[in-house]
Amino acid sequence: MSSILIVGVKDSVTHSVAPLHWIIADKTGACMTIEKTAEGLHLLDNSIGVLSNSPDFNWHMTNLRNYMNLSPYQYQEAEWNSTRLTPFGQGGGSFGLPGGFTPTARFVRAAYTKNHTDIPDSTEEAVTACFHIMENISIPKGMVMTDRGTPDYTQYTAFIDISSQEYFSEPMITAKPSL
Repeated sequence: MSSILIVGVKDSVTHSVAPLHWIIADKTGACMTIEKTAEGLHLLDNSIGVLSNSPDFNWHMTNLRNYMNLSPYQYQEAEWNSTRLTPFGQGGGSFGLPGGFTPTARFVRAAYTKNHTDIPDSTEEAVTACFHIMENISIPKGMVMTDRGTPDYTQYTAFIDISSQEYFSEPMITAKPSL
């Protein structure tokens, strides 16, 4: 890591240099984050398997503790004194999941959806599940404007099946590397 030099290049869309972090994983699913700070590059265990560029990774992991009450399970009815309270409908266990487009809100949503999505049985189901997870954190163009008046938005969605080494992106393009 000490021999790697990171050079910032302005993005042609946002006209800024993003404070990028990187996520790496192996075929077992073990995951790590590479993060650049003033002190250099750091390699951090990433057991949650989610990444955001801002703020730092350890901050995000600490912040997840604010959402430990979230659950994929439906709230049951409750009684307060003699008043019977019933849930409005399905999804009550996820009440409190942040809905904004800040990096912190998107990290929490990504961690929650990734870690509560059933493990798919097939590659096709896995691809669909991955795109659904990513839909929860994508920013539509125009929803977030920079201080320069330019839109900050999700330009593409892509991921790699580490078992088959297939690349998937939106729109759906698959490619297998030639070895």
